[in-house]
Amino acid sequence: MKIPKILEPVADSLRGFRGNARTCILVEPLWGISYNLFVPYASLYMLSLGVSEGGIGAIASLGMVLQMFWSFSGGWITDRLGRRRTSLIFDLISWSAPTLIWAFARDLKWFLAAAVLNSAVRVVHISWSCLFIEDSEPGRRVSLYTWMSVAGTVSGFFAPAAGLLVKIYGLVPATRGLYVFAFLAMTSMFLVRNAFTKETTIGKLKMEESKGSNARAAFAEYREAARLLLSRRESLIAFLLAVLSNIHLQTRNSFLSVVLTKGVGLSPALIAVFPPLAAATTLAVYLLVIPRVKRVGFALFLSLGANVVGNLAIFFAPAADSAGAGAATLAAVLFGTFAVAVGTGVAGPVVDAVLANSVDESKRATIMSIIYTLMFAISAPFGWLTGVLAEAGGRLPALFAAAAMLAAVALALSVREDRRPKA
Repeated sequence: MKIPKILEPVADSLRGFRGNARTCILVEPLWGISYNLFVPYASLYMLSLGVSEGGIGAIASLGMVLQMFWSFSGGWITDRLGRRRTSLIFDLISWSAPTLIWAFARDLKWFLAAAVLNSAVRVVHISWSCLFIEDSEPGRRVSLYTWMSVAGTVSGFFAPAAGLLVKIYGLVPATRGLYVFAFLAMTSMFLVRNAFTKETTIGKLKMEESKGSNARAAFAEYREAARLLLSRRESLIAFLLAVLSNIHLQTRNSFLSVVLTKGVGLSPALIAVFPPLAAATTLAVYLLVIPRVKRVGFALFLSLGANVVGNLAIFFAPAADSAGAGAATLAAVLFGTFAVAVGTGVAGPVVDAVLANSVDESKRATIMSIIYTLMFAISAPFGWLTGVLAEAGGRLPALFAAAAMLAAVALALSVREDRRPKA
């Protein structure tokens, strides 16, 4: 069967995927489906159980502070236990356990306990990144990150099922059920991935090297990694873009449902309509746009700008009338959803690949630890700040998200137009 010409770059990017990268991409929907089912309702679930907007922000900030600790120690743990083993252990700690706590939560204390455990996910971000990328060719990494994003994005099409469950059973009972499902699906994914991946070549080497090392030597390695990160222009720009992207993502994950319900006035059942629309848009971007990106700096500039426009569209959306969402309200929210989906669809894989390719292969785990530690040290106060803004006005988190992306747009102007890696 002949492949349509428009999809030839897509087919080309799929060829050559092997080993750990292929396994990680294939099992990703097990995690993505369950995550996309509960995340639109996570904040509303907390509000329904008596947690205030400020409390939600405080939980987010606590998570970031603890993630800073785990990010700092994550490279050390990953090099000693190995990429594969670390990913299994800390995925069970940071996702399997918290989803059960969320499922049976009663008040703020439960969510704080879950946040403590969920913060260990930063160890997995380091170990999984190494497991996923280390044995791959640098020239294929944009494609790998794109297809990993595709696997996650396809999962977004299941979000309307959550809205249907909320409409039938009510917000709290339905969300509890979604968390139980997430526990089962995510735990299965972790076990399957562990069974079909193997330790990377660099991972085996680092495990051997770490046997004779001590804390002082590890600290010296971290100091050298920090020097390399801050002294290289490309690494520094990629790091700052990652920080701003993380602040934007954290704001939308924690407060988008609050913006759409408390700020704009949409019903909780209706907000489940938007994730699949965003997923369809992002999927089209991954398949048709990313393989054709030639100028990285220009693509970042446009995509981050789309994020600014999308968040502002939601901020300025007319309030829904008493009979429900009016045409103007829905049009504004749909446009905002579309713009942010395009923006994140392009910027996400490009920033990930730029960051991955700017890191010394032999020091990847250590440098990624430094990156995540600094990222969450900078990001930590913004969860609390956004919670304060949400209490002051339901729409203000959208304005804050736009401001973060505007800063990223300014930074993207300094990205050199180097030749794009082979996709």
